[in-house]
Amino acid sequence: MTKPRVKETDEGIQGAFTVEIYDRFQRGMRDRGWIETHALIKSGIQQGHALEVGPGPGYLGLEWLKNTQKQVSPASISVQI
Repeated sequence: MTKPRVKETDEGIQGAFTVEIYDRFQRGMRDRGWIETHALIKSGIQQGHALEVGPGPGYLGLEWLKNTQKQVSPASISVQI
């Protein structure tokens, strides 16, 4: 049995309303092509495995994968809470 998660901070993106607003904002950025994936690709990171760890919905990593990999399997994408 795993131990319950220990909350480390009250800072950052927390709470259902704030998370929903941030997701809408990031989705809008993605839909307008404003997520800076070209900087990742230009740096030479064009293949390999990716684990995006951060407070957001993961749109940067997903856009990088779409622009560099032959295919992205929906089964390979999962949400970890």
